[in-house]
Amino acid sequence: MKNAALMCIAIALFGCESEPVDYEVVGEENNELANCNEPPEVDLEEVEGSQPKGSDVVVSSYVYLDEECPTVTLVGIKLFFQQSTAGSDSWEEVSMTRGPNLDEWRGTIPSYSLGSAYMRYYVKAFDSAGNEAVVPTGADTDTLKASTFNVATE
Repeated sequence: MKNAALMCIAIALFGCESEPVDYEVVGEENNELANCNEPPEVDLEEVEGSQPKGSDVVVSSYVYLDEECPTVTLVGIKLFFQQSTAGSDSWEEVSMTRGPNLDEWRGTIPSYSLGSAYMRYYVKAFDSAGNEAVVPTGADTDTLKASTFNVATE
């Protein structure tokens, strides 16, 4: 109540008119990330051969950031996958985690997801400048562009 009363007195004494304030927009010319528009480079390691139906499948990728933008950081890397069966149009996703090698990231497709003759998958990487990379290119909008591997049915 006391603050509201003081506010009313201040408005009565000084009025409601505000003067224009000079300010600098943050994020334009002074923004270090403004010229960092190269998406992360993703080197997807293809899954080779048929994978057993009862086992998890580990997918590895190497991710590199633009060397000319040292302030850019990797925000996230996700592995998307789906069964190749007819009518399967939704993607499952898992976050990828750091692997044992420099710049390596790994994601696991769980064994319970391996339910058809082959699986589709792709990787998406995001950086702090708002750039993203999808590998293989276009796989997020066209399932036929995704990488695949066979699933052994015993």
